[in-house]
Amino acid sequence: MPRFNFFVGLLSIFGAGRRLLPRHFSRTITGKVNLHNQTNSENEFISRRLVSSPEDHLVSSIPGLGKSLVSYAGLLNPHSFHDSFLFYWLFESPINSGDLPLLIWLNGGPGCSSMDGLFLELGPLRISGQNINLNPHSWHNVANLLFVDQPVGTGLSYTKNPHGYPKNDEEINEQFYGFLLSFFSIHSRYVRKLGNSISTTRDIFISGESHAGHYIPSMAAFILDKNSKVSINSDGIKMNIAGIAIGNGWIDPFNQYDVSDFAHGLGLISLEQKYKLKEMERTCQSSLSKGKYSNPICFTLLDDVIASSAMGDSKKVLMYDARKFVKNTREFPPGHENVEEYLNRADVRRAIHATSTPQKFVECSDPPYEALAHQDGKVSLYLPS
Repeated sequence: MPRFNFFVGLLSIFGAGRRLLPRHFSRTITGKVNLHNQTNSENEFISRRLVSSPEDHLVSSIPGLGKSLVSYAGLLNPHSFHDSFLFYWLFESPINSGDLPLLIWLNGGPGCSSMDGLFLELGPLRISGQNINLNPHSWHNVANLLFVDQPVGTGLSYTKNPHGYPKNDEEINEQFYGFLLSFFSIHSRYVRKLGNSISTTRDIFISGESHAGHYIPSMAAFILDKNSKVSINSDGIKMNIAGIAIGNGWIDPFNQYDVSDFAHGLGLISLEQKYKLKEMERTCQSSLSKGKYSNPICFTLLDDVIASSAMGDSKKVLMYDARKFVKNTREFPPGHENVEEYLNRADVRRAIHATSTPQKFVECSDPPYEALAHQDGKVSLYLPS
């Protein structure tokens, strides 16, 4: 198997980042967005019509931003997934974009939108209320930056099939690979011919945080396997995975569920509580070893720490950042409510070619989470040889 660069970063939070956990988080998709009486059939036609060039998805202006910024956005039908559509937003670098690699960013959840990364973390846009500004530290200054809402049901991505939400890694990988095939067929400037019928992409780096630490190693290995089956005698495209980067990733649940050492070091729990949690960890690990990847006792390892941190004003330590105490997990990350409001505006949906998305945009949605929760404790470590 080809080698590629592998980077994993761990932040001094509780080691889970923006990962959803039972009892801590639930944001259900409710209601639809009013797009000035545009019918569902018209919206569906817009998504299904042949997108033949990048100009079909060119974002001519970003509502609320007074400056120009080259970007492309819209919904793509992944190959072999006829009733599903993944939303993407591509920002090309203002400097030598034709020579730079493609960097893909994924948020976690499962079911949390990569628009968090775009508006609140590494992307070129910053939101304050409903005002949009440029982020001078955006990663698109050094790479062409692609944000993808995946799997379907996440953010602005959707499926018409009530049973169409991926239920395991293989289905996630197939869907994401199908999306990339559609993406490169439209944005063909990222592809070049090697000779005969084989094409190859520019260097691709897949990056993300939190539950993307589960997605990314599996996706990369899947794509490399697909590449190995492309020969000079068959039509195909080799996707040049040059590296992966994971920050604060959910990679090794067997060793990540327990936070007792960290919590004790911060003074959140006593030594006796730490020893008790270590006993519970052994029970959790025993279940994981038997292939039981969704076990209440594993979640309790974090729940008990948070519960024991309760203060007189009902604030508890934030599971995503041990420096903060909040009354409700939904207070994090700051600004997500502004992103939700912005992406539910009809003028914004039209500008980014997402009028066919039927549901309201929420930062983290339930359907994709519920379809994948059964494999929360599955290890996704992938170390290239």
